[in-house]
Amino acid sequence: MAALGASPRVRTPVAPTLGRGLARPAAIAVAMGTVASMSSRFLSLAGTLLLARLLSPLDFGVANVGAFLLMVFLPLTDVGIARVLMRAQAADLQKRARTAFWMIAALGATLYTILFLTADALATIYRNQAIGATLRVVGISIVLYSVSRIPSALLERDLRQGRKAVPDVAASFAYAIAAVALAYLHFGYWSIVIATVARSAVLSAGLFWMAGWGPALTFDLTAAQELITYARMLAATSMLRLVYTNVDNAIVGAVLGVRALGYYAIAYNLGNLAAIQVAGALGAVLYPAYTRMLPDLDRVRQAALRMLRYVGLLILPLTTIGVLVTPAAVPLILGSKWNALTTALQVLLVYGCLHTLGPIYWSLLMARDDNAVNLRINLVSLVAALATAVPVASRYGITGVAIEFTLLEFLRLASMAWAVRSRLNLSLALQWQALVPAIAGSLLTGTTVLALAALYRPKNIVALAAEVFIGAAVYAGYLFGTGLLTAPDAVRAARRLTHRAA
Repeated sequence: MAALGASPRVRTPVAPTLGRGLARPAAIAVAMGTVASMSSRFLSLAGTLLLARLLSPLDFGVANVGAFLLMVFLPLTDVGIARVLMRAQAADLQKRARTAFWMIAALGATLYTILFLTADALATIYRNQAIGATLRVVGISIVLYSVSRIPSALLERDLRQGRKAVPDVAASFAYAIAAVALAYLHFGYWSIVIATVARSAVLSAGLFWMAGWGPALTFDLTAAQELITYARMLAATSMLRLVYTNVDNAIVGAVLGVRALGYYAIAYNLGNLAAIQVAGALGAVLYPAYTRMLPDLDRVRQAALRMLRYVGLLILPLTTIGVLVTPAAVPLILGSKWNALTTALQVLLVYGCLHTLGPIYWSLLMARDDNAVNLRINLVSLVAALATAVPVASRYGITGVAIEFTLLEFLRLASMAWAVRSRLNLSLALQWQALVPAIAGSLLTGTTVLALAALYRPKNIVALAAEVFIGAAVYAGYLFGTGLLTAPDAVRAARRLTHRAA
């Protein structure tokens, strides 16, 4: 990272080879981001499973208050400013990037100050005073995240997902090691809090290194005004989506207590594990890719259908297997103390599946400057959630909240699909056809897993893993047998990923 006041070292961005269009480099970038993200999430998953053995639901509940507040505060440090860089011309890129850096850093410091001053009041809402101290510590991640947004955006702009993912993997490794070590030493909820800050520090430093970029003591008022003008609608849309996405955690904790929040937090994190991996890569890649394809709507339509098909082929069978093995997996992997979250986890796996498909649509609407559509969908979703979540939580507990938000997510996805239909002339029939192969394969895989479970209920992790492996093997056979995937395709994809990583 360049020192402040010094001229930042800047590597010349390498534009992706377009070939016949941006769909292929976008798909490769998504694949690179997904593969690297899977490595990162595998480390996070391993850490979470070990922590579930070492910590109590109450520990997870206390720590998760800070976690879901970070999920709201971190993206607010950007408010759409970094995304505007996707549209910047090469000649203006550095000037806008340096100005945006100081704007986002100042906003991050402001948000951390607000969290620091209101921490005790938030702890009172959750009836646990320990939360106040944890919020003041975990809030340091807000500042660390804010200063890393510009190098991250520059990597996304050039579809360099492989380089962008390296710090994410390193950060997840740091989190897992720190959290498990501290939990083993009986630090309780502090193990998660301290490890979260460590992850943010590693991620921020790594992004600066991989981008080869550093800030300078320059600030352009004209560029700042342009960034704010373009970012306003993106900011409003993002804020509503963030509040909606995290309001379930807030309501569960406030209505049902911190222990119930611990159960819901684990169920939510595991249920959205695949969604976070794939959706994060999609959101980072598809927006700049769609932006470059426009105004060629035919290319955009073809790319959207192709991504819908490929993402469906990945996420639908994973969801099917996950839902079916959850009742056996929870006591075997997490321990019997977590049995209360089983049904909620099954429902939230479906939520995660729907959430994964969302970026294919909202990135497209953003690229076309149809942000008002996203804004209306997010606003209606938030109003519906706020109007119903408290009575649902009070009467039906965490399972009721999981069902409610899964239904809302389905309605959100359907609304975006309808909006894309009318604005891009992309019929619902074509969208459905793109998902049919994945649905058929998931039904076959699900039937296999159900039959195996009926014959033998797994009594240990090895037997459970064997059933999952057989189900995955059946699905792989379906892909090769139907021609959806061929051996040469697999070899070429592996070579492209290796070349891209290099």
